[in-house]
Amino acid sequence: MTLYAKVDVAFARDPRMISAGPLARLLYLQAVLYCRENLTDGVIDRHVLRLVAVDIAAPSRHMATLNRIGAVEEIETGWKIPDHVWAKWAPTKAEVEEIREKKKIAGTLGNHARWHSERPDPKCPICLAELSQPATSLRSARESSAIAPVSPEPEPEPEPEPELYKSSSVLQQGLSTGGDEGNAPRFAAVINRIVTTQINGSGRKFTNPTAYRNQCERNARRDHGSTILGLLQRYPTAPTDTIAAHVLGQPSSLGMYST
Repeated sequence: MTLYAKVDVAFARDPRMISAGPLARLLYLQAVLYCRENLTDGVIDRHVLRLVAVDIAAPSRHMATLNRIGAVEEIETGWKIPDHVWAKWAPTKAEVEEIREKKKIAGTLGNHARWHSERPDPKCPICLAELSQPATSLRSARESSAIAPVSPEPEPEPEPEPELYKSSSVLQQGLSTGGDEGNAPRFAAVINRIVTTQINGSGRKFTNPTAYRNQCERNARRDHGSTILGLLQRYPTAPTDTIAAHVLGQPSSLGMYST
């Protein structure tokens, strides 16, 4: 996490800083950078002043000047930028560490959601927690956490049902006219077997399984509806599982049921 220091754009024109002189102004800026980098909340210890000043000669004299104009306050261990000034321009050490911890937690949760949903990692603290805690207590812990868990990318919302299913003459004739009304339950059974096989074979976990299954059923009717109707009419005694396997390109004994 890269840190930055804020400085008022009018800093160099501040009458107090002008009276302090160029080296005191430079030392003040370097002190601000040091405090931000090391999260000292504006404190400059006396024993690190040479490090803060870098190549500025007589830094103690310039710090005395900054103290005289109120830019810093002298304390027992050195100097400090006044609390109200530091709070205005920079977060405290506690605030920076809190932000870092939240980002760390978010990164861990995001990594877990992306990579460990199907294969737990023994080095992942979330995986270990899920293995050692009941699901209800883990969910409660997440809900009470300071940062919400990162969820996997949701499945897309189901699309509106295409007109194909409302007006297709092939499906309408195959399921409601021409003496084939008995094929409707078998047609539905074949679609159900195809969808179940595809979902189980995907190995995925879905946040909205019902919506996803409905979408798969619509896709199966669109892609295989005419083929299924033809097979039902040609092989009226064939089991629906056998017809589904044939549609999916799997080995089947459909030829045994030829009429």
